[in-house]
Amino acid sequence: MKSLKTVLNEALNDTGLSIQQFVKMCAKCCSGFQKAYFEQKAKDMDSIDCVKLDTIFDKSQIKQIKQRVRPKQNECYCNAFHFCTQSGINDHDIKYVEGYTTVSGIPIEHAWNKVDDKYIDITFELVLKHDVTKENYVILGEWDADTALKYMAKKGTYGGVYEEQFLDKYNEKPTK
Repeated sequence: MKSLKTVLNEALNDTGLSIQQFVKMCAKCCSGFQKAYFEQKAKDMDSIDCVKLDTIFDKSQIKQIKQRVRPKQNECYCNAFHFCTQSGINDHDIKYVEGYTTVSGIPIEHAWNKVDDKYIDITFELVLKHDVTKENYVILGEWDADTALKYMAKKGTYGGVYEEQFLDKYNEKPTK
């Protein structure tokens, strides 16, 4: 059996590999808890499309988002959570979202937001200046700010909401 590192390196070098295939490969080379975790991720995944901010917000609202949230590079979990709680955008239903996206064809764990029925990514759009409509996104879950905060507080860091929720469910199951 190949090591996880070997399988992942091979997967990352294969530019035709989808995010879903990447996660399924991770599950195949793991056992126990890790295998169950990646298998659950594979079941929960759903491809989505992000839209540009200006399809939902006007220029003054985007300026307000930049000023209030102050998104930073390499802080997608913090950026997405703060968008929920500090954007000042109160006339929309805003959710915190975790999943995967790709950077140069490499799947990475990532966080972004859902505004009403559309997905946006302030980190990619405002900080990295990516065209979010050309990126691949796979959602694992979405939560309101209070639920996300509950799981983040339990973990002690931004992000990891999906993982903490999985741990709660996994630990509820009786061992064989």
